[in-house]
Amino acid sequence: MKNLKTPIRNSLLLSCILFSFFQLNAQSFYNTFDRAQSLGEGISEISGNFAHQAISYDGETEGFTNTFGLRAGYGFKGGFDLKFSWTTQRYKEGSSTIGNFFVLKPKYSMDNGKFAIALPFGVVTQPSNSENNTYISPEILFNHPFSQKFKFGTNARLVIPFDEYSSGTIQKNQV
Repeated sequence: MKNLKTPIRNSLLLSCILFSFFQLNAQSFYNTFDRAQSLGEGISEISGNFAHQAISYDGETEGFTNTFGLRAGYGFKGGFDLKFSWTTQRYKEGSSTIGNFFVLKPKYSMDNGKFAIALPFGVVTQPSNSENNTYISPEILFNHPFSQKFKFGTNARLVIPFDEYSSGTIQKNQV
């Protein structure tokens, strides 16, 4: 079984790297900016993020939305992490909220932090819509260390909404 493990892992890593160059519809509010490595038993993490989206037309570019959020995580025994994040997206003009994204993300890291699987569950609230949208997002994460100071990380996921009006999207991130 050990002889089969390395080719499978290498094939999955290569697939994720190739997929990352041909992304489909990766919206910034689904980004997790996570790595395959576990936090470690008893270790906590708090982080933030910010993204600015611009739109261009007729040769002019103007700011369109701002996205920012917070994430907290805790590492448990055996490579298991549990993370919670809140992200909000707002129009730049007037600062009205487009949506808030709340995500609970269990993650299991293996192979010395080079590979992980996660199953985030999210709820999206929108002021313009009285109903909340929920989704799950199975995800695989890979890290490849090139040296002690440099690692390449990528992930791929499928966003599966539970509402009747949406369809799933395949996404990737590079960290």
